[in-house]
Amino acid sequence: MINYDYIILGSGLSGLLSAYRMANDAWFDDKSVVIIDKEIKNQNDRTWCFWEEANGEFDSILSKTWEKAFIGNQDFQQSFEMNPYLYKMIRSSDFYQLVFDAISAKSNFTFINDKILSWKTNGNSVEVQGKNKSYNGYYLLNSFFDVNPVLNQKNTLI
Repeated sequence: MINYDYIILGSGLSGLLSAYRMANDAWFDDKSVVIIDKEIKNQNDRTWCFWEEANGEFDSILSKTWEKAFIGNQDFQQSFEMNPYLYKMIRSSDFYQLVFDAISAKSNFTFINDKILSWKTNGNSVEVQGKNKSYNGYYLLNSFFDVNPVLNQKNTLI
């Protein structure tokens, strides 16, 4: 039994940005989408900075922008204009609010608090095992970083 068309694991930047894009794309209006994470993101736990020309999609939630840069040390100092670029900063709480506002306006989006234990493919579907329940879907967007393969790797020479 398929519960969802799309399952998004994790509500960090990549998971929420994927959900935001899907919520703003009419193609997904008739698709069921669930985001599963062990916590609801609503605190200011991160900041993201990036370079961008002029106006951008997330300008309404920018915390700060810089038009000039400074490079310096004890022997050298120089400020310069970065035109046409701006250095922009977004606080995570503002981003979370923007995304959750967008997805809560869509009846086909669901957010579930659950700790993800595992996931596996079953033919043309995927099964996600949470601590509280199992979830089934056609497609999985996994934004969890699994540290175990990194920790368990062996030093090899190729």
